[in-house]
Amino acid sequence: MAHVKEALVNLIGAERLSEESETLEAYSHDHSLVPARKPQLVVSPKSSSEVQAVVLVAEQVYQAMR
Repeated sequence: MAHVKEALVNLIGAERLSEESETLEAYSHDHSLVPARKPQLVVSPKSSSEVQAVVLVAEQVYQAMR
């Protein structure tokens, strides 16, 4: 997970990543019927290009786990 966090910090900056317990809890559920699941990290991109970059990092992580 550390390498993923480092990649995201390089892309969008540490100030827009959160590992704080309260933030993770807030993002762990919604109004759907899917059971709550606490994330390891919350990312807050500000532009579509940042969203695109975050998705590419997530895709690389997913491919590496296959």
